[in-house]
Amino acid sequence: MKKRTLGKSGHEVSALGLGSMGLSHGGTAKLHRLEENLGGADVELTSDNLASTEKVLAAVGVQGDRYPAHLAARVGR
Repeated sequence: MKKRTLGKSGHEVSALGLGSMGLSHGGTAKLHRLEENLGGADVELTSDNLASTEKVLAAVGVQGDRYPAHLAARVGR
């Protein structure tokens, strides 16, 4: 995998996808940050990269709700 800064590499998992897995990422208000994020599409992941990423993600436990109750009530309105 090419070496990239976190701003550039954090997006490729959600952009390229890992089967049904994906990572959420925040939006951006600055053009140069958008360009960094889009640069993640140029990253080529090997099968070893994908396997190690899947292993790490499988070990991460999801806890709690996505939003606090007062914000969850506003979702989908």
